[in-house]
Amino acid sequence: MKRGSPSRSAFRAPGARTASAGRGRLLRARAGFSITEVIVSVFIVSIGVIAFATAVALASRELQRGRIDTEISLLAADQLEQLKATPHDLVLDGQRDEGNYHLAWTVSGYDAKRVTLVVTYTGPGAYPRPDTLVAYIPR
Repeated sequence: MKRGSPSRSAFRAPGARTASAGRGRLLRARAGFSITEVIVSVFIVSIGVIAFATAVALASRELQRGRIDTEISLLAADQLEQLKATPHDLVLDGQRDEGNYHLAWTVSGYDAKRVTLVVTYTGPGAYPRPDTLVAYIPR
């Protein structure tokens, strides 16, 4: 500035602030999060993570049970097909183990034989829920 010329502050309205003073205050106000905001956000995120982990564990367990139920159905159908292919007079009570599964069947009747087949999963994590199938084998 030249000597004798009025300073810039002379052209400011009374009570007005300089731009640099306002920017500094804004930067300080937006510099970070308060500890309360951080704690609340960590709490909310942790609840979401726990819910997700619980859902994954539940889905995994249900998938395992579904796989076991499918294998039980396939073994039962296979055993019934074997019994149907057996000559009628030779269809008798019996049982067998295949892997982690126990199959037991009882036969009643003479002309139309009633076969009650029970398949039970006996492997690790076994849940005691045998699956029962009833079929009739005509003469």
